[in-house]
Amino acid sequence: MVRDVHFAIKWLQWLCAAALVALAIVPTRVVESGPNVCLVRRFFGVECLGCGMTRGISQLLHGHWHTALAYNRGSVAISLTLLSVALSALVLPRPKT
Repeated sequence: MVRDVHFAIKWLQWLCAAALVALAIVPTRVVESGPNVCLVRRFFGVECLGCGMTRGISQLLHGHWHTALAYNRGSVAISLTLLSVALSALVLPRPKT
């Protein structure tokens, strides 16, 4: 059981790190020109709380704070959360088995 939980946590940490690295490498114009994948917006025509989050995080990682906040104010909080989860892979000790 402990091994399964440890594996899931490590997987999540690496996934967060990969997402941040990918958004930092890919130019913002590529992220902005991508398709809209929000199901709430597509079916109901209104923006949900997560709309603009990917574009906002991308802008934030490229140093465009004002644009990131314009896309979604939650981008800063989610970016910090992703970063802390990714960095926890370096800080948290491995469980003893």
